[in-house]
Amino acid sequence: MGLRTWPRALGGALCLALSAAAAAQPYPARPIRMIVPFAAGGPGDFLARTVSPKLTESLGQGMDPSSFTAQAFSAYIASEITKWSRVIKAARVTPE
Repeated sequence: MGLRTWPRALGGALCLALSAAAAAQPYPARPIRMIVPFAAGGPGDFLARTVSPKLTESLGQGMDPSSFTAQAFSAYIASEITKWSRVIKAARVTPE
């Protein structure tokens, strides 16, 4: 191998090692949050809570059904947009 090939080979080996470590992590590492944009006790909430145990069995991952009123759902979505916009700005990602 030439002198210029070693850094590329080392970089490739490093990428393979990091990808193997990332692949070993279980996904998702925490329960899946099922958002029900209807008030608690309604038919949507009942359906989510009825289906949740079956989804937990089939996916092998916990399900957390969360009911929201319209106002609370809007506030939750606004907070998620704010959170992810901060992450995007911190990563200095620009749209193409």
